[in-house]
Amino acid sequence: MSSLPSPEIRRAKVSDYDALCECFKELDALHVSLLPDIFRPFDGPVRPVELFNEKVSEAGKALFIALSGTQVAGFVDIQRSLPIRKRSVQ
Repeated sequence: MSSLPSPEIRRAKVSDYDALCECFKELDALHVSLLPDIFRPFDGPVRPVELFNEKVSEAGKALFIALSGTQVAGFVDIQRSLPIRKRSVQ
């Protein structure tokens, strides 16, 4: 039994936009097929380039990609949010 090579994990760069749009397109199609009452197909860019650039450059946001050779095999999108504060009952 042969083992698969470990993917390379790194932060996404602006130059990864087109490759990641292919991943987003696959993910969107999966959502539409599994939850058609919630998700609908649409025309237009899969993700606006401005939103993508924000995710790769702003503090508190990060987009990591997994590479298999030179192909993007997956991604994770992280966004820090403010902690939820418990309200005291008086």
